[in-house]
Amino acid sequence: MRKSNKLFFYDLKYGIVKKIYRYIPIILITFFYLIYMKYTIQNSLMPDNPSWGDYLLWMFYGMEPYIPEERFIIPMAWLFMQVYIIMMVGNYAIHDLYGFGQQIMLRSKKRNYWWFSKCLYCVSTVLLYYIIINLIVFLYAIFSGAQLTLNTTQCVTCFMHSNDASLLSDNGWILSTFVLPVLTSCTFCFMQLALSFLIKPFYSYVAIIAIYIASLFYNTPLLIGNYSIIARNTVLKAGATSFGIASISNIVIMLICVIIGSIYIKKYNIIKSN
Repeated sequence: MRKSNKLFFYDLKYGIVKKIYRYIPIILITFFYLIYMKYTIQNSLMPDNPSWGDYLLWMFYGMEPYIPEERFIIPMAWLFMQVYIIMMVGNYAIHDLYGFGQQIMLRSKKRNYWWFSKCLYCVSTVLLYYIIINLIVFLYAIFSGAQLTLNTTQCVTCFMHSNDASLLSDNGWILSTFVLPVLTSCTFCFMQLALSFLIKPFYSYVAIIAIYIASLFYNTPLLIGNYSIIARNTVLKAGATSFGIASISNIVIMLICVIIGSIYIKKYNIIKSN
């Protein structure tokens, strides 16, 4: 147990603290996206001021289910937000596998310590990632004079998303906004780490990005990228994936990835892989 704790603290130190600069791009993207929303609303001469909830919805909205007859516009901020965290987690874990992790697995009889430490590092990195995003949204709401309520403003949301926001007048949608993106990102990070053992890391990134892009085209629970798109949640779209189904699916996939990684790491030939 002590050894696993040491590995985890090592990952926190060298994977997060000493690489804190990697959060700068998402901070800049978040600020830019929020400023763009404020600028768009101001130019529309809309009488209502956005609320904190409006800014949150704007960040995690994604896009409505794709209709072939209509123009396809990729939600670049949402896609960057989802893919960038995968790159952050994967790059560190893979580099450690061929560095310090190589020594641990060659000398230790408990190879799973390294794997479980990476899983905990993954969750910690994702949590910090979304804490930073949500903190920036909250601070921007304060300094921009927004209404400090999680309730959305109907005319603002209708203008920005062409969607009736009356269903978001209660706080039931907050779970989907705060929890599902975190769970979904953790799931993708676990998948990427597990896939890195089976195929080359580059191809694992390609596979994850392909799932995200496919999720934009096809609104189906089988493509879990849909879980982090609020526009495709039951809070906005009847018959869509519910918070419960999305959460359970994410947790099950994560557990499967942990088991696969645990089994595979015992047989992983680190010398041959080099």
